[in-house]
Amino acid sequence: MRTNKRILSQFQRDVLNRFYLYLKSKRYSISTVKTYTFLVADFIEFVGDKPLHMITKDEIDSYLMTDFVPKQYSISTQRQLISALKLFKTMNPELGYDSLELTRPKRSKKLPLVLSKMEIINLIVSTKNLKHRTMIAMLYSCGLRISELLQLKLSDVNLERKQVFVNLGKGRKDRYIVLSESMI
Repeated sequence: MRTNKRILSQFQRDVLNRFYLYLKSKRYSISTVKTYTFLVADFIEFVGDKPLHMITKDEIDSYLMTDFVPKQYSISTQRQLISALKLFKTMNPELGYDSLELTRPKRSKKLPLVLSKMEIINLIVSTKNLKHRTMIAMLYSCGLRISELLQLKLSDVNLERKQVFVNLGKGRKDRYIVLSESMI
């Protein structure tokens, strides 16, 4: 994302540190904390040492037009920025903008690329390592996310019930997945 070192005043660092600690205290994932802090840091760097109550929606619009969009960030990243700025407002009510004014751009609705059954079989057959073959088969047959697969333990697989227990999957939610006969 960024290669040059960010130069922030003590005031800006204090504001960002408070925001970072606020996100951690709300138990956001480490990834979300880092991303939101990075995005708000870029914005804070853009507005400079302006007092918080003087930061308005006009500054946000100006930042989007002159700094954010030219960096060619994705729509998804822009949606994350808006979410981060809404949380930043929650933590700093003195900010001069209303979080309801901030709207996220529409999400692209692209269909995912789905491999055919034959392509999956060819992928599994061409993989020589048994562990990797099993991982590919589990991803496909159970519909697991990669992060969920990497967290699996042998004790999470129940062959009698033909179930796989996913502990703290996306959104910190537990779930059970049906284990196919071919996977067993």
